[in-house]
Amino acid sequence: MGIFINFSNHPSKNWGEKQIGKALEYGEIVDIPFPAVDPSADLSEIERLAEQCVEKIMGYAPDAVMCQGEFSLSYSVISK
Repeated sequence: MGIFINFSNHPSKNWGEKQIGKALEYGEIVDIPFPAVDPSADLSEIERLAEQCVEKIMGYAPDAVMCQGEFSLSYSVISK
């Protein structure tokens, strides 16, 4: 069975039945909370945080990842 990562601040336990059903098509749902991003963070701080997030996410060897959160960190995580 695969893994669906929910990388957001929207716990899957609060999702609707249809959304949960679609995510389960990829496998077990694993919630990873999206971290707070300091508004004064510079690019190097964002990149460092993104590396940490990607390492955690990829540790699950997911089949799919939903990434929703602060735009600069989301972009960096998705790019990696």
